[in-house]
Amino acid sequence: MEQNPFYLKFFVIPSEMFFDENLSHVDSFVFSVINMLDGIDNHCYASNGYLAKVLEVSRETISSSISRLVSNQYILKKIEGNKRILQVNKEGNKQGKVIKGFIQMDIEKQTQQQEKHVEGLSKWIRGVIHLDKYNKYIEKGNNSSKEELNENASIFVQPVVPSSELSIKGKLRRRVLTKAQLIKSAALVKRYQEEVVKQPRISPPVRDLLEYWISLNFKLPSENTKSFSECIKKVKGLLQGTLFNQKFSVEVIKESMNKFALCAFDDSFEPSNLAYKKLLQRMTVNSFIDNPFTTGEKSYFLKYIKEDPQPARIVEKPLEDRNPHLTKKVQRIYRKNVLSDSHIEFNVKERNCFVKASQRIVEFFKENRNKISSHVTLSDDEKAQYLWEAIVADTGEGAGNIRKITPGWFCSDVTFHHRYPAYLTQQGILFFEEEFDNLYSH
Repeated sequence: MEQNPFYLKFFVIPSEMFFDENLSHVDSFVFSVINMLDGIDNHCYASNGYLAKVLEVSRETISSSISRLVSNQYILKKIEGNKRILQVNKEGNKQGKVIKGFIQMDIEKQTQQQEKHVEGLSKWIRGVIHLDKYNKYIEKGNNSSKEELNENASIFVQPVVPSSELSIKGKLRRRVLTKAQLIKSAALVKRYQEEVVKQPRISPPVRDLLEYWISLNFKLPSENTKSFSECIKKVKGLLQGTLFNQKFSVEVIKESMNKFALCAFDDSFEPSNLAYKKLLQRMTVNSFIDNPFTTGEKSYFLKYIKEDPQPARIVEKPLEDRNPHLTKKVQRIYRKNVLSDSHIEFNVKERNCFVKASQRIVEFFKENRNKISSHVTLSDDEKAQYLWEAIVADTGEGAGNIRKITPGWFCSDVTFHHRYPAYLTQQGILFFEEEFDNLYSH
């Protein structure tokens, strides 16, 4: 009853619906919940997720059941604003049968149908089916005695049949749970069952270390759990020397914990990756001491006994791009010739190389404007293209040589002190100062 959100003994399922060949047994239970929530003024506003949680089935199953109930005119579906309203159709379904509580049926016909279908019922359909009809029959004051009616109660009351005695002769239209769904169902049941674990005795040194762990902003597992018990055992193993064949004092253990806390919470120490820092912050003292199942560090405790936290590396920040058109041109040249137009996202360091390259191109032509031929006027695209050709001319045009070119080549001192001016001079764009003076002296 603690897991029953409505505190009900049974659901109300009309017999005509339950034995309808167009519906499954799950459809009948979906109708029952909708009928229970359908009031006089306010109808059923329950979502598919809510109905799925009550009946412990998937949302897709609920959606299919509602579609079948609507198509067979057992319920009505309306949309008002952002809300979906479900209402029992009391005027009649597709076959003209009226849904008003229990449908009146011939008792002999009903008994035959019950005997025909009882072997195929799901194990969670148990108990009373028509108890309400049976009680009304008694209250009418028939000629038969109450004892005689009780002997014939099987006409109105469906007996409980053990699941071991059920034999499925016909094909049931119910969903077969996969292994993953069975595991998920078992996990839901386990959530409501608190297993009490007998905890080992906590000595004062162990308690002191656990409290120190909490004072460093770390967390401990909940008490009366296996994880909490493992934390106590491993801390005790450090003090007694049974874990690593060496005894450790309380001060040494606290020192290792403190170093680990610096790495987990202080941004000035490695790791620099914030996601990895959050992973360390959620670590329990159990995994901190010894975690044989991880592919990374097996024991952070032993690691920080031997070494100190490493200062965080300086993270490069994006540079201001003053020449965005020229920068994009340099990026396109590199992507086309080196990466074969692959759609790869450049990191901050690589983007900064292209920004520096465009800035150095602008500065180069500004500083050497007196050495550039007067009849030459270069656009930004041509300046970037000459930079690429200068790098290729120095390294070689082979595919193996081009693959060695990195974004750093576009902004290096070697490129702008040697490759770029040498290639521009070869192309007749840049003149040496003596040649420039002799050219215009005549």
